[in-house]
Amino acid sequence: MKDEIATVNYDDDLAKACKVLMDKKINGVGVLSSNGALIGILSKTDIIKAIAFLD
Repeated sequence: MKDEIATVNYDDDLAKACKVLMDKKINGVGVLSSNGALIGILSKTDIIKAIAFLD
């Protein structure tokens, strides 16, 4: 296991989150609010579900 948690900001677009996931070879990232508080976790499954509803 690694000590650091990969994160993205709430206002970042989905493409940035995908890039972090692919670059770090991980399945989820923490989502930070504008003041740096952890407000959620975004997983690869969440992204797939979002894309599936774009039709």
